[in-house]
Amino acid sequence: MSAVLALFASPEGDAPATTEFLRVLAALRAVGVAVRLVECGRGAGVLSGVDRALSSEGDRYLAALFEDGVRVESDVDLAAALSSATAVVTSLDPKRSGLPPLLRLPRDAAPGSLDLSGILSAGQVALG
Repeated sequence: MSAVLALFASPEGDAPATTEFLRVLAALRAVGVAVRLVECGRGAGVLSGVDRALSSEGDRYLAALFEDGVRVESDVDLAAALSSATAVVTSLDPKRSGLPPLLRLPRDAAPGSLDLSGILSAGQVALG
């Protein structure tokens, strides 16, 4: 199934950027867009952990996503997930290098291992 692949790699659950990321995902779901939410890198366990520390708004958005059937996934084959995604939304580690500034991945193709390592350090990730 094609969907927006939402990659969450930030270790900061209560950061304003995390709340905004979750708000965007809830808005996408509200207009019927399929969303696949994946924790990766330093974001692993931040949204899915039992002791998660989100802002009250972030917790509300995450609850709305859960109510709408979106689950937080981890230990996902990112290459396969990216090859079936129609778009990518990222909330990356604020300590990433930002290199490359824009990582453009081919649509409908599994990225190579170099691309996968660059996803968590890139400034922006785009399909197409």
